[in-house]
Amino acid sequence: MSKRQPGFRDSMEWLHTWTGVVVGALLFTIFWMGTLSVFDKEIDRWMMPQMRGSAAPVPAPSAIDVDGALEALAAVPSELPIEGIYLALPTARTPVMTGYVSYAAVQEGAAAQSDEESEDEEQYIARIIEPSTGEFLGEPDSHAGTGFFFPFHFRLHIPGNLGYWLVGFAALSMLTMLISGVIIHRKIFVDFFTFRPRKHVRRSTLDLHNVTGVLLLPFTFMFALSGLIIFAGWYASLPWQFARDLAGDDTVALYDHADHYAHYEQKALGEPGELTAIAPLIAQAEAIWTERYGTSARADGLNIQHAGDANALVAVRRTFPERRVEMGQDIVYFQGVTGEQLADFTPSPVFHARQWLEGLHFVQFRHVALRWFYFAAGLGACVMIGTGFLFWSASRRATRAGKADPVKVRVVDSLSVGTVAGIILASAAYLVFNRLLAIFGGPEGHARADLEALVFFIVWIGTFVHAAVRGRPAWGEQAWVIGALAVAAPVLNWLTTADNPVSAALTGHWAILAMDLVLIAFGATAIATARRLTRPAVSTGSSRQAPDAIPVPGDSPGLAAK
Repeated sequence: MSKRQPGFRDSMEWLHTWTGVVVGALLFTIFWMGTLSVFDKEIDRWMMPQMRGSAAPVPAPSAIDVDGALEALAAVPSELPIEGIYLALPTARTPVMTGYVSYAAVQEGAAAQSDEESEDEEQYIARIIEPSTGEFLGEPDSHAGTGFFFPFHFRLHIPGNLGYWLVGFAALSMLTMLISGVIIHRKIFVDFFTFRPRKHVRRSTLDLHNVTGVLLLPFTFMFALSGLIIFAGWYASLPWQFARDLAGDDTVALYDHADHYAHYEQKALGEPGELTAIAPLIAQAEAIWTERYGTSARADGLNIQHAGDANALVAVRRTFPERRVEMGQDIVYFQGVTGEQLADFTPSPVFHARQWLEGLHFVQFRHVALRWFYFAAGLGACVMIGTGFLFWSASRRATRAGKADPVKVRVVDSLSVGTVAGIILASAAYLVFNRLLAIFGGPEGHARADLEALVFFIVWIGTFVHAAVRGRPAWGEQAWVIGALAVAAPVLNWLTTADNPVSAALTGHWAILAMDLVLIAFGATAIATARRLTRPAVSTGSSRQAPDAIPVPGDSPGLAAK
């Protein structure tokens, strides 16, 4: 009797399985960090209490002391000339202002060289500022959510451009898996309603993978596609940038096209000049946007180039419109000394469509319920990817008992544990260490932030080592540690800031209340998972003879005959 030749669905099953195995770890990392980034600004406020501010509504533009804040920033003692100032204005999610002053410093020894040979190195200071008074509240002493979790999501903290390429490859692979997954699942709507949590772990894992895959299909497809489109311009521009570097000709540039990306340049004159009042310029820009869009618009940031020069340039920005989906690129440029309006960037229809996709992906507009949906859907996507890993490992172990290379099995299991449980454990350790530093102290300034990031990576690497040493029990053991850390974090927050869930609710600090409750919920879920993973296994006999025997991806009859 001849064996059946593999058909189209078998090929799609092979593609779905092995694409997931190869890039599953990368995808889980990207989705986990993306899920945390949905509340990156709230994580900032939890990890940096000086950013929590008052629970009162965001002050009106007229009540914000922008000029006082700029004056205080410019007065920060420094021997270096100011290159520029950036001021992030308060929003509903970040009730304080954050100011950055950059200085152009000449590298040691470069002063003796000609202007063409000298190389500038930019340095900066950062301050958190009370909006109504311009008073300094402290320095950002943690990378927190916006400086660590968010960039991890799209460049993996890998030096150079490799992280961007890996994330792009993962997004393309995700689209491949989603399409092939739809093809191989004949009973896709039946899968949606099939979840048997009381069956053995392998069956429950497959059910959960199918349910989350079907339920979240529109969400995951949108995220993978929009992520690719957002960085499509960067990927496409690389050949032109490479050609420009080779030719030494700036006219070859594509990515830096001024009209397309709203860049407006104005060189310094080298003559002293005093900035005009900035608050009226912000009001003028907001009036322009309000008239253009027919709804109230607020600026959320401003840049000042060549501060102190007669040709200073002021850019008033609105990047995160509260009531619009797109991430805006509304910028009005002013001459800094005279206040004359120089340019008003209006995006082209194509660029506007790209902004809409960016807004849909990054969900920065003011819609709390939708943000929670993104968070839940992101967790669901992590469950889908993680259960795919678990099912593949369990199935290979069950059907190839005695045949598989034990070293390969241990390596794959270790990668699975470190990727899924390990990164969650490292994230919890990152939060706990942040609060421990508040108790026991540590290096001031950016060194403390770097120390937190270092702890994250040390713990993450440690979870891979632990999994390699312990094998399958590592799943349950790391789940216990996640539960302990997640419960410890809000307790440490209470001890270091006096904010606990009750006081946060009474004072209206909803972001802190939500962070504490989510951590407690994570802890409870991790402990329940640990109890299930570490309970004694009940033998069900051979998986091939069990009543609900499960087909193993990659071992279909058609493929076996090949």
